Amino acid sequence: MKKLVLSLMLLTVSLVWAYAFETQEKNLQALAQEADVIAAMKAFSETFGQFRADNGLESVDELKTSVFSYYDNEFAPEYQKITGNAPDLKMAKSLGDDTIAFQYHYISTNKNLLGEKNKLDRAADKSKWSAAHAIYHSKFRDYVKGQNLYDLFLVDLKGNVVYTVFKEIDFATSLVNGPYALSGLGGTFDSMKKAPKGFVSTGENSTYFPSYMKNTNFVGAPLYDGDNRVGTVIVQLQSWAEELVLGMAQRADVITAMKDLSGSFGQFQSDNSSDSVADMKQSVFSYYDVPFATEYENTTGEAPDLTKAKSLDDNAIALQYYYISANKSPMREKQELDDAKDKSKWSKVHAQHNPTFRNEVDKHELYDLSLIDLEGHVVYTVFKEIEFATNLVNGAYADSPLGHLFKSLKEADKGVAKTGKNAPYFPSFGDNAEFVGTSIYEGDKKIGILVIQLPSW
Repeated sequence: MKKLVLSLMLLTVSLVWAYAFETQEKNLQALAQEADVIAAMKAFSETFGQFRADNGLESVDELKTSVFSYYDNEFAPEYQKITGNAPDLKMAKSLGDDTIAFQYHYISTNKNLLGEKNKLDRAADKSKWSAAHAIYHSKFRDYVKGQNLYDLFLVDLKGNVVYTVFKEIDFATSLVNGPYALSGLGGTFDSMKKAPKGFVSTGENSTYFPSYMKNTNFVGAPLYDGDNRVGTVIVQLQSWAEELVLGMAQRADVITAMKDLSGSFGQFQSDNSSDSVADMKQSVFSYYDVPFATEYENTTGEAPDLTKAKSLDDNAIALQYYYISANKSPMREKQELDDAKDKSKWSKVHAQHNPTFRNEVDKHELYDLSLIDLEGHVVYTVFKEIEFATNLVNGAYADSPLGHLFKSLKEADKGVAKTGKNAPYFPSFGDNAEFVGTSIYEGDKKIGILVIQLPSW
């Protein structure tokens, strides 16, 4: 049975990726024919090699200190947080003088945060390249956002990455003899060298160092000015899970659910004030002590320490009572309960939205889906594991993979998806868990966080 479930999960992912590839290939094919894209390619290519001279830079020694400090103090900690390992930066720091100059102006002295370097339209330098960047950058930034892409690259005929949207550490490197020549990006560029007009190529899914070893795919198309090839445009796809959450977060029903569930969450216990909190607590803790603890020990081989897990406020106790311990469905089937028939407004809202999210989890073979308000309350989950109704700022799971992802997403901009570190997660019986999430906005106002938990394959 487990092999059958795994096969179905893998088939689902394959179908999602196949659709994503087909869509992005068609979109990129159209983009490669646009006049301003071709004009941008020519402008960046023609001015790339003049960047140092335009800025009067005979030596980049002082700039190198700033760039390598960024690698050591910003890139490396983020890499370790995501992967769990310290990066080997020796190859990454094998940079030519042109690369150092570009990365100094557009990465290390760019005052925007890591992951938000795309916000800079023009650096305070004197180059013709920066003048071109000020003209074309907003178009590509909007395209990446509109297509839910991870990044976009323009590569000249010599293999220089003359432009990227997000300015990760592959920016301004060489895909012929630079640190990422043998990467997925380098392979996609290689496949373009003799490509005819209208050709599109998708590289193999592989980990990519500049993007913190995320599994990623690159899709490329040659750029032609008439019959003359002038360069290559390449897009980096989001993971299927990141693309999924980005799409869901824009849906009207998801935005409404976030507002409804967070708006009524804090009133749940007071709406049911006639119920004894002491009696509900006894029921909830009995669930922790027997069904949960038994499953945890079966999974890990060790008895769980439930001290932190039982640090629940009265509202969490009431919600977990009605939707977990008093829920007659077996463990991992708690999602079947739409309405606990209590006196709260939250339960009426839950009855309205739970079928939608339950169907999404089933359709995409997810482990779970959560909605979190901006104060860190887990106001909704599909499967009602024991993180449900807890707080990710000061509760039992603030230091968990879900808690870390919440803190990262709380500061993230609209349209940004993030994947957390795959690590043991107590509420899922100590099994490894990987979370992917994004912010939910109503217009320009952030109202919450959407997170999915991927299946443990």
